[in-house]
Amino acid sequence: MASSPNPHLQSAGSWYAVHTQPHGEFKSEFHLNNQDFQVYLPKVRKMRRHARKSELVPAPLFNRYLFVHLNTAEIRWQAINSTVGVSAIVSTDHGPTPVPGCVIDEILAQEDEDGFIQLAKLDRLQSGDRIRILDGVMEGNLGIFSCSSDRERALVLLDILGRQVKFNVPRMAVGRYP
Repeated sequence: MASSPNPHLQSAGSWYAVHTQPHGEFKSEFHLNNQDFQVYLPKVRKMRRHARKSELVPAPLFNRYLFVHLNTAEIRWQAINSTVGVSAIVSTDHGPTPVPGCVIDEILAQEDEDGFIQLAKLDRLQSGDRIRILDGVMEGNLGIFSCSSDRERALVLLDILGRQVKFNVPRMAVGRYP
């Protein structure tokens, strides 16, 4: 499995997002690496519970996405679309859409020494703090932080149709509202 991208090894080109098949991130990474593409699959540690056992396992930071660094003028990028585990490279009518390099740099800056992304902690939020949902179907809604339901999710109260409704949302989708 490839490690995180090394900025010193990158050739001319840009980063591109690749949409994978469901649960196909690791399979896509393997097959793209075998084709000599420079691949970056940001990973987090996720708690997996099975039967009476819990363990931390690697999981993709972005479900169904990874990144490939390439120069579309020199490399036949269309081969990516037929790679096992890949749905398609993210494109418009004009070809693949580059991801700004600063996005990849920001993700890399969050990696620990083992190459895992360290998610922002919600420890700063306390029960009763006002929050805004930053991502997902409830994006933009204001609410009240209730608690962290586990290491990856937060329980928030949102006003929906005049009632306070509890929602369990990803930690990364919650931000403090002034």
